Amino acid sequence: MIGSELEVGAFEWPNNSMETETGIVVMRHMETCMGIGLDKLNCGLAGDTRKLKMQLSNLRNRYASKILLSECNIFKERVIQKISCIAVGGIVGMKQPKVPIKGN
Repeated sequence: MIGSELEVGAFEWPNNSMETETGIVVMRHMETCMGIGLDKLNCGLAGDTRKLKMQLSNLRNRYASKILLSECNIFKERVIQKISCIAVGGIVGMKQPKVPIKGN
């Protein structure tokens, strides 16, 4: 990298009102940048706010699951146990909501 020329480019950036989502947007840019020129960089995020929120939610879930289930996470087994408990009987220590059954 020493002696390399740095290129500063303009990125397509979602709405400025979504400040809490900037980390996810940066991770998506890093994930999609494969050494191509900045003029060809497109991370695939939508311009439409509703669709963008759905994309960011999906990305957040994907990144969180990869981090939590990573081999370098020393609490990985604990995370898997908690997920298993939730899948089997709901959230541990939380009462299940009573849902009325139609037709009775």
